[in-house]
Amino acid sequence: IHSSIERSPKEQWRIGIFGDGFESGVGLPSIPSDPHTLVLDFMPSVERTIQRNGATIDGLQYYDACLNNFINHTDDNGNKTKFIFRQDPR
Repeated sequence: IHSSIERSPKEQWRIGIFGDGFESGVGLPSIPSDPHTLVLDFMPSVERTIQRNGATIDGLQYYDACLNNFINHTDDNGNKTKFIFRQDPR
């Protein structure tokens, strides 16, 4: 039993998926449509903004022409948009 939620992890997971009388559940997650999607979902990720030279991750610059439309992209409040980048640790 977890000391602050007073439930076992298994019970909390069940409530998160199916809900109970006080909390609504989110339902069972969808099954990935293909193996590639499953691999991407479990890769480590970082959030970065995209600048003229692309995105910098761990001191390395990543750039491709497909990023051009997102360079210096901002949200409605003028804040730079952060995008999720996935890295294959292999």
